[in-house]
Amino acid sequence: MTLIKRYNNRKPEAIHMFDSFFGKDFCWKPEHFFNRIEGKPAVNIIESDNEYCIEVAAPGFEKEEFNIELTKGILTISAEKETTNENQDEFRLQEFFYSSFKRSFNLPENKIEESAIKAYYEAGILEVKIAKREEAKLKPKRIINIS
Repeated sequence: MTLIKRYNNRKPEAIHMFDSFFGKDFCWKPEHFFNRIEGKPAVNIIESDNEYCIEVAAPGFEKEEFNIELTKGILTISAEKETTNENQDEFRLQEFFYSSFKRSFNLPENKIEESAIKAYYEAGILEVKIAKREEAKLKPKRIINIS
């Protein structure tokens, strides 16, 4: 006869104590810090009246390590950086690392000024500003009188 213990969706007391001491993210993988999508950094895409702005969360990079290209309406942002393994034996826990990445974005056709794309990198955020063409900008509401 085999004794089977069931916990009815409750954690055994030892596991509960482990979670409360170390936290639920104790077995969290380092790549989760860098990204939620296949090793790529998280982004914000913001649209204002005059421009689009892509914010890329990429702490630990230097601005020289980024490459931004525009080809046939596709904006590609990439960076090359690798974590060195020289201190690998000294880590007890490693929750962040650097990794190369590449992200591509389809830009709206006939709505952007390709010559007016600017990029800035400060405090771990790469910001790419893409100006809208004059005809793509939102016009103020116009009231039409009925005659």
